[in-house]
Amino acid sequence: MVEVSSEPNLARALKQAIEAAKLAGEKLRDYLENPSLISLRDQADQEAEVLIRDFLTQSYPQWGFRAEEEPDLNELVSEELPFWLVDPNDGTSAFLRGERGASVSIALIWQGRPVLGVVYAYAAPNGLGDLFTWAEGASPLSRNGIQVKTQWSGEWSNATIFISNSADQISHAYQDVLSEGGRFETTYRVAPGVAYRLALCAVGEGEVAISLASPRDFDFAAGHALLRGAGGTLVDERGREITYLHQRPFRLGFAFGGDSALVKRAAQVKWKPIFEAQRSPQKTPFLSPRSVTLCSDSKALNLVQGAWWGWHIGWLHQRHELQHLSLDHSRDLIRREGGDQSLILEARSLIEDMKKFDHCDSMVRFIEALESMDGRIESIEPVTPIKGVQWGAGLGRRSLPHKIVSAFLGWRGGTSSSLEPMKTWQPDGDRLIEELLSTIPRLRRAIKRWEERT
Repeated sequence: MVEVSSEPNLARALKQAIEAAKLAGEKLRDYLENPSLISLRDQADQEAEVLIRDFLTQSYPQWGFRAEEEPDLNELVSEELPFWLVDPNDGTSAFLRGERGASVSIALIWQGRPVLGVVYAYAAPNGLGDLFTWAEGASPLSRNGIQVKTQWSGEWSNATIFISNSADQISHAYQDVLSEGGRFETTYRVAPGVAYRLALCAVGEGEVAISLASPRDFDFAAGHALLRGAGGTLVDERGREITYLHQRPFRLGFAFGGDSALVKRAAQVKWKPIFEAQRSPQKTPFLSPRSVTLCSDSKALNLVQGAWWGWHIGWLHQRHELQHLSLDHSRDLIRREGGDQSLILEARSLIEDMKKFDHCDSMVRFIEALESMDGRIESIEPVTPIKGVQWGAGLGRRSLPHKIVSAFLGWRGGTSSSLEPMKTWQPDGDRLIEELLSTIPRLRRAIKRWEERT
């Protein structure tokens, strides 16, 4: 069926855009997770764009199409007609390093505004992917098929800011700028690609997503649409709201998207110290994407990632003698204290030397909790690390309370003076447990047995 009306049928267009994103995402995920394709990753973006272009232009031949990889093939149309604005793989540099989080970004622009958006992080945080959709007047903001009612904190002092995944190389500069020299407890999270950062913000995992790297219109258009669905906005470095041009691509200096009031505040922040800070990648202890053995078993990875975060939730509640799980209270505690630092340090040490396993008490208990599972448990209460593992594994990473996990991923607090603080942070928690799944045979066996029993 070919669309012929100048006024777009957004319900149908959204279905088509979702299907195109999934087709491209499947190909990109294969390039990411299949070891035999690693050397060919640099051709993945173009192949994904061809898939999207062919699929959408066949259904909508009279609409425009503009994408990143092959500008000579772009179809420009009159201002009265809609046009697709596509980045087939936003976050390419992270993708080429073997890191999860790059996304397919598809927007439909009509009358200067994004009226439809699809962002598909096809391999984040595991191969099940993370799909965000919205269409004006036709489909509410949804994540993985579930409608989302976004709630932002509304306060800079309690905000989480999404920034580039290289931010931890100059963490001190970002923390100082965002907290205004320690006046506020503003935290940040990292994610590759502005499209995924905007999408995560749109569903309430953060208040503001930023790009300081001169983003282009196809980088942020779909994320902008999702923000519109959440009641938020996207502005440039001068605080001006964004409108789109049919005939000509454009680039911003900076981009800020999310809660409207906090976005305007972010646009007024003095970002100069970020550009003046000296980057020290060699001092960043987080797991390098190149060292991660990516797991193509999405179900097993989803399970063990859920167990990982479940342990930290249970540990924190037991530490404070809390018998019941409260999402708001949990988030506040996490923002102040983070998770179980001993488990994080053990995980890092085991990646370096598996001979240390017998001395890693927390990790042994973590695996024993998985080994003792007979099936899913419905409740984590009373809350303990062991029950947290079993509850989290039963839900899986994808179904855990997203704001709680987001708080862990954004925690960047101190630790005892004898330890390097950064080593106890958790921005790479999903990657840590993925690497351990490939490193520790006993952990793999525990996951396999649990899957067989359930």
